Amino acid sequence: MDAGLPPSAGVKYTAFGAWPVVQVPGEGYDINLFRLNLPIGKHRSFTGLDIGLLANLVSGRSSGVAFTTVGNVVGRGEALVQFAAVFNSVEHVSSGVQFSCANVAGDDYFGLQLGPVNLSGLIGGLQLGVYNQAERVGGVQFGLVNVAGELNGVQFGLLNIASESSVPVLPILHIGY
Repeated sequence: MDAGLPPSAGVKYTAFGAWPVVQVPGEGYDINLFRLNLPIGKHRSFTGLDIGLLANLVSGRSSGVAFTTVGNVVGRGEALVQFAAVFNSVEHVSSGVQFSCANVAGDDYFGLQLGPVNLSGLIGGLQLGVYNQAERVGGVQFGLVNVAGELNGVQFGLLNIASESSVPVLPILHIGY
């Protein structure tokens, strides 16, 4: 299920983390209900409600809701809602909502990225921010500056750039198909 990760040490329903090396249970476990990280916790996978003082870290798959002040970092998000004051990051294909100052989805992201800065591989959904960037847009970018490689959607903004379009720069509205 989580390719590239060592086998799970087991499944637990709750976890408490003071630091990745000082947490119960250890980092190799999958957590399936609730996790409290004061200040930081890291586990193999997580499903449920994830609350952290500074950061919530998940090496593999994560689904549910994650709240923290600084950042949420996930290997792969599935139906994941992330709230953080500073940043959210999902490395592989994911779906859900990211709400922070900076939202990053390394691969394909299907859902909503809401914050001043939003970055994604493919966005299939909505990026709403001051600066939005995606390699491929299959949804909507709404911001002051929108940047896309391939545009198969809509850009609304002061400056809209779609580098692979026949007209690569347009103000206000850029529609690609």
